[in-house]
Amino acid sequence: SNLLHRDVSPDNILIRANGEPVLIDFGSARDAVRGRGHAMAMVVKHGYSPPEQYTSDPGRQGPWTDIYALAATLYYVVSGGRPMDATARFVQEGFQPASQAAKGRFRRSFLEAIDVGVQLRPELRPQSIAMCRPLLTQPSTLVSPAELPSVATPQGPETGGVGTIVADAPVRGLTLGHVKSTSGPRAQSTPPVT
Repeated sequence: SNLLHRDVSPDNILIRANGEPVLIDFGSARDAVRGRGHAMAMVVKHGYSPPEQYTSDPGRQGPWTDIYALAATLYYVVSGGRPMDATARFVQEGFQPASQAAKGRFRRSFLEAIDVGVQLRPELRPQSIAMCRPLLTQPSTLVSPAELPSVATPQGPETGGVGTIVADAPVRGLTLGHVKSTSGPRAQSTPPVT
């Protein structure tokens, strides 16, 4: 469905006794459904809301909005601290990427996926959960730029293809590298934590 939660954060995730996480508090999502085609109330949570959520224009928000909030929540989990507010990141240095904040404690490709998810520009983030899931869950293979297709066109279930996701995401002068992830069985083993 095209439902946006618009309030993904650690305080809106409960952990069941079996360890399964459950997303709660769909009040902002309900407001978004009621306000389709109209200006929505601005709902922000400092550290977890992306820049486009600081506007009441619903056309700027999409799955990438909740992906930012999910990645910011994962940043909190792996780093132990709330991410720097998106608006502050525009005007000041100091945001430490997850790949640095939690280096050596988690799989590098997982941390890089978090860093891609908290990109300030929406077009640099995965555009759907189908694009995001393999970055977070499957081992990624770092490839050289020569191995990348000249134009990477992500495809997902909505276009009928499996596709390739290629991210070359700069984070405050740090290039995460060329991360190529594909869905389906993987022949590679998990890269060692570095």
